[in-house]
Amino acid sequence: MKLKTLVLTVNFKNHNPTRDLIASIEKCENSESVFVVIIDNESTKKSYNELNKIVINSSLKTLIVPFKKNYFYWPAIKKSLAELKEKKAKWTIVCNNDILIDDVNFFNKLYSLDSKTYHVIGAKIIDEKNKNLNPFMIKPMSKFRLFYWNLFFKSYYISIFLKVFKSFKNFKSNHNNQKTQEVYAIHGSAMIFSKYFFDSGGWLDDNFKLFCEELSTAEISKKVGCKIFYIPYLLIKHNSHTASKKLSGKELYNYAKSSHFYFINKYLKK
Repeated sequence: MKLKTLVLTVNFKNHNPTRDLIASIEKCENSESVFVVIIDNESTKKSYNELNKIVINSSLKTLIVPFKKNYFYWPAIKKSLAELKEKKAKWTIVCNNDILIDDVNFFNKLYSLDSKTYHVIGAKIIDEKNKNLNPFMIKPMSKFRLFYWNLFFKSYYISIFLKVFKSFKNFKSNHNNQKTQEVYAIHGSAMIFSKYFFDSGGWLDDNFKLFCEELSTAEISKKVGCKIFYIPYLLIKHNSHTASKKLSGKELYNYAKSSHFYFINKYLKK
């Protein structure tokens, strides 16, 4: 069957989520139309061999791309995409390796969509606490929200005082929304790009390490005239931040701070 979907996922020192992701795709109808690229950040002989066992035992068309250094998430994806220009697919799914495609009809549902209408898609992503992570943001960041995050990233100790994770819930959109709708931004754990997005000049911004894929994609989509949609009947499960759990709270904070001010300087300042 002709290639219809390219799936790019990033592995970092833990092949078990990657194995489970591959197994979930294998169970889907039309899985033979899927080509999976596993990017192995900070690859070692051991990690490559573990991934190779998964590939050998899989029915999917799969490629391992080993990188000696850790390029993190979005930069690793972009670097791999640049080397796969010959792989033309109607849909490109960029995802963490700790997601599962649990609906066997997932690709049938995706293929029923017009790629010239739905340029970038966010599925209904359910985390381990049964919380829906999409839509990430229905509308662009308000002045109040921007003020909050500027204050939050003033210092690590202020961020602790603000209790960001509890406060952030108050900023979130209605995640119980069950209707297909155009939105500003979707969650970065799994983004679906149509070929139209790239043909229209869309790209992935890789000038950060973590935490800026949602907002940079939103602004790039606006710039090239593409629309982002939340489609809740496409269902994905997500075991949140399996890879980032290897980093300390302060490390994560510093990466997020760097990404926050990069986004403001790159996309919000006129």
